[in-house]
Amino acid sequence: MTKDYTNLNNELEDILKQLQDESTPLDESIDLYEKGIEVIKKIKQYLKKAENKLNIISANFEDEE
Repeated sequence: MTKDYTNLNNELEDILKQLQDESTPLDESIDLYEKGIEVIKKIKQYLKKAENKLNIISANFEDEE
């Protein structure tokens, strides 16, 4: 199941909160950092798909004029 932008963004915010918590152990912080990078990649993919979709919609609109 693909997560939507809101879910991905919330997941990233949770990761950031944990990373900012000084009581988070170093090993856990490293794992969280890695997970955060993966979430960022998914967000970028999601936004790229949205951009492509908007470009297609715009191109179809311009063709109809």
